[in-house]
Amino acid sequence: MPTVTKWIFALLLILIVEGAPACRWLFLEYQVTIENSSGFPMQNARLRIRGQEAMIDKLSPSERRSVRLRPSGETGLTLEFTDPGGRVCQQDLDVYMDHNLGGYIDVFVLGCNSVKVKTRTR
Repeated sequence: MPTVTKWIFALLLILIVEGAPACRWLFLEYQVTIENSSGFPMQNARLRIRGQEAMIDKLSPSERRSVRLRPSGETGLTLEFTDPGGRVCQQDLDVYMDHNLGGYIDVFVLGCNSVKVKTRTR
């Protein structure tokens, strides 16, 4: 058998023997939703984890947007945006993310230095 065929056969065998949990790593990501609960528009909004950045751009009051992040290891989550006065607001969120986990993170922005976070792991 050619080498590629052997690898495909080995992967299929693992799937049959181990079942779907063996492929769990394919789906380990976090869905992060930001809701602008402040009374002002947010400009240049972005989320950062180690090695990745997700641009949200502009969020009007009461608007929400979601992004998917897949960390490569243990990391925290940082939110950064610009308020209407031009002040850059940056906050490290009280969130732990790991490449062996996944889940949902809801971020409610109440003001420049006021953020509420709700997490749910899978």
